[in-house]
Amino acid sequence: MAQRTSESIRRHVADALALFLPYDSCDIRLANDRRRELTPVLSRGAHAAEVMLHGEVTYGQGLTGWVALHRQPLLTNTAQSDPRAIRIPGTPSVPEAAIAIPLIAAGSLKDVLVVRREGHSVKFTETEFTLARSFADLVAIALENADLRAQLEQQANTDPLTGLPNRRYFCGELSLRATTADEEDGKLSVLFVDVDGLKLTNDTLGHHEGDRLLATVAQTLSAGLREGDLAARIAGDEFAILLSHTDGFEASVRRRLARAINSAAQAAVGIRGVGASVGWAEFGADGSDAEALLMAADRSMYEAKRHNHLRARRPTVQ
Repeated sequence: MAQRTSESIRRHVADALALFLPYDSCDIRLANDRRRELTPVLSRGAHAAEVMLHGEVTYGQGLTGWVALHRQPLLTNTAQSDPRAIRIPGTPSVPEAAIAIPLIAAGSLKDVLVVRREGHSVKFTETEFTLARSFADLVAIALENADLRAQLEQQANTDPLTGLPNRRYFCGELSLRATTADEEDGKLSVLFVDVDGLKLTNDTLGHHEGDRLLATVAQTLSAGLREGDLAARIAGDEFAILLSHTDGFEASVRRRLARAINSAAQAAVGIRGVGASVGWAEFGADGSDAEALLMAADRSMYEAKRHNHLRARRPTVQ
């Protein structure tokens, strides 16, 4: 959602600039301070495809790299002969004027914006340069607000211990996919996973090891996901998995998942009896909305837990 918001802001920027600052090309490059790289995320003009394909530069490289390195706006009406300029592969060498501006908010470099005009007698005026800088300040604030919303949204939807989505996000996604599956006659399943032995681990080894057990289960669940699947932490020792395009492999999935969790959990904390009980619910057969599917998967999980307990208590015949 937040990424789409930032993309929308950049598209509006390019559209607005064309109205009050006519250009032949407009590029926006996303700044990565850690890697000190600028990656093209939007390009308008005759050579937009070449810019998007070959336009990544490092700080200090080319006009945009110089702007990122020095965090200063730049106006040059002879960009083709500027010693700082570089030519992107596949683009012609033509006379051009350029304005490049760093988009900085809260001390952070967000993007670098570049607009160009091509031709022997074209130029940007100082008034246009001032106008572009003022506009860029507003854009930087908008991008910063989008980033903040993204962080808040992620925090609201993420379990801090495991890094998995939380119950709120999972239920919302399940509702959406259940609606889609109902409309498209698709296959959708929910697995409910209860971690066996968490209380024993907390009481025996301490809550730090209990947290490590939960993190291990989360990693095990994530490692087995296919594209389009979703794992989440629902409550203290309960996890859920949303599987798309499922058909006829309930038993094998449950066995494989339980074995993987049992093995990883016991290796993590070294206690016999830790592992998982796994329940399963199928869209349509067990319910047609998020609440019904979760309840059915929860009931199935308790049946699996009761079976595990009975098997553990069964005497061994010599």
